[in-house]
Amino acid sequence: MQTTKNKPKRIESRYHEIALMVAQRIVDGKYPLGEKIRSRTTIASNFGVSPETARKAVNLLADLEIVEVIHGSGVYVRSKEKASAFIARSQNLKQLTQTKQELRESIKRQQEELQTTLELIGKLETESRRTQDSLTLVPFELVVTEAFKELGQTVGQLNLWHRTKATIMAVKRGEEMILSPGPVLTIEVGDIVYYIGDDQAKQMMELLFTGETGKEG
Repeated sequence: MQTTKNKPKRIESRYHEIALMVAQRIVDGKYPLGEKIRSRTTIASNFGVSPETARKAVNLLADLEIVEVIHGSGVYVRSKEKASAFIARSQNLKQLTQTKQELRESIKRQQEELQTTLELIGKLETESRRTQDSLTLVPFELVVTEAFKELGQTVGQLNLWHRTKATIMAVKRGEEMILSPGPVLTIEVGDIVYYIGDDQAKQMMELLFTGETGKEG
């Protein structure tokens, strides 16, 4: 079924090609103006095609007034100029078709590259979110100094979560590491406080404990 559908396209391409070859011979002077180009059967034999293909090629040349078919006599060369114009138009059409194909292929490649870029952007955004989420779980630390104006208060009294959105994970006091300190633990000078939170929580903690926020660089 598919072979039957494709077959006419191959025949049409072939007879057009034969017509071009005959036209080229006319332009080259191999078939002079007014000369008889024998029979369609001879053309078919010379170019290795079927008589039907040769007939269509001759009819195309006749429609373009390149040759003249005189029934009972034969095929005669009528116009070298029109043969040359036919070849030029065919070459231009071939170039146009090739350019269109290259353009379609270029567009297809660009679409594929765009899709790949969008996928990479999506992957990058996903990985960035994962990285950001993981960074919020890496504890920050700060050393409590006399600059902290609320020395002696307990973790519960400081109410850090509501004030800074930070969560204290541990407090190191001397050689002792106090994990998950309860609300009754007091904060003293020299304590190292380990906490988690986002960048804003870090700034709020630094502001609360030192009176200033850390500066990059």
